[in-house]
Amino acid sequence: MWQNKDAFHTNIQDTNWWWGKVRLEIISDIIKDIKVKNILEIGAGYGSMTKMLSSFGNVKAIEPDDGAAKYLKDKFGIDTYHGTFESFSETERYELVTCFDVLEHIKNDKEALFKMESLITDKGTLIITVPAYMFLWSKHDEVNYHYRRYTENGLISKLPKNLVIKRISYFNTLLFPMAVIDKLFLSKENKSYSLSPNKLVNEILYRLFVIEKYILRYHDLPFGVSILLVVEKNG
Repeated sequence: MWQNKDAFHTNIQDTNWWWGKVRLEIISDIIKDIKVKNILEIGAGYGSMTKMLSSFGNVKAIEPDDGAAKYLKDKFGIDTYHGTFESFSETERYELVTCFDVLEHIKNDKEALFKMESLITDKGTLIITVPAYMFLWSKHDEVNYHYRRYTENGLISKLPKNLVIKRISYFNTLLFPMAVIDKLFLSKENKSYSLSPNKLVNEILYRLFVIEKYILRYHDLPFGVSILLVVEKNG
């Protein structure tokens, strides 16, 4: 799975980080309309999404990082498989499987998607978020050992045939111009402003990004820094 686990978890464990906070609100908006009992969270990190997911059903987490896996068990009491998704093996099936910004860390993503499909119940749901557009590839992708970024069509082409698309949309659209500027002017030695902003910048970015939560309730977005995919298994 991902190799630089410390880098991967640097900001995800911060529940006040503008990006993680709005992503949580967008996903919560979607899950509230889905009936679930058992949930599998792939790559739970330090639980930035876990508490929210737990409000909808029983969560089992997959997490390869030692410290994060222990934190999930101690802090949330979550049944946590300490290992990679590739090594995960069980017969249980889940009404909801989530994979939030993890697929890009897996070398064979198509194989991983087929494995996710096998873990979903008939009429169950898989929700995925991934970073968009290879032309936005930056130092952030390198330090977190991403293998790729995606387009909607590229992601769709890798899905098993019996996964029916319920929703696919780009998001983080309003801040897309800033991402392009960040890409053009960010030096190779420095981290992106978006990864560790001060409190004021963090609040401004949050207030801009959170607008999309309301837009996405009614409309898909044509471009953005990330992609949201919701599919249902057709048994």
